[in-house]
Amino acid sequence: MVRSRKFIGIYLVLGVLCAPSCVKEIGNVETEYFYGDYRGDSVVLGRIGVVEEGVEKSWESPRIDPSTKTSFQIFIGGWHSELKVSHFLRGNGYFCLRLPPGEYNLWRWVYQFPGGHANTIGPLSVYFDVLPGNTIYIGTLYIHLPPVSSMSQRSFGSERAKPRYDIVDEYVMAMAFWRDHYPHFPHSVERHLMRFFR
Repeated sequence: MVRSRKFIGIYLVLGVLCAPSCVKEIGNVETEYFYGDYRGDSVVLGRIGVVEEGVEKSWESPRIDPSTKTSFQIFIGGWHSELKVSHFLRGNGYFCLRLPPGEYNLWRWVYQFPGGHANTIGPLSVYFDVLPGNTIYIGTLYIHLPPVSSMSQRSFGSERAKPRYDIVDEYVMAMAFWRDHYPHFPHSVERHLMRFFR
């Protein structure tokens, strides 16, 4: 009995330690991806705009920038599946991700800055659909942060100022960006914007 409790305790500890590392990290797809075989996946195009004190931020590195110790990571989960992925923003926040068809939730973000970090507490209510065999534009999610990077570690609960979220259709600007960066970018991109779950 004591031995079985020990094993249960060990499994629980390992499960807790594994939880953050079980999220698969994904990066922007490479140009070659637009040549052909999707292997059942679709390409999802969008942008995250992070605005703090009225200024939109840009990201020097896809991971933590060693010179500034700054990064912004988003976490995406499948609504009807166990799939959980994460992505570090880079540049002006455009992302181009390869995902299986289904419904997804942008459920969390973590903003790392010198001296601390800010993050969401509960899941966000931002959803999007990935349609089979398509290239899909899901829009821009603007995250308007209260001033946080001048403070130490922060998260956003009911007792603190909360971020404001806006979903904006910037289709024309986004298509110009991707066509400039990807010479073999597809001619047909379906517009299917993110939405807030009420």
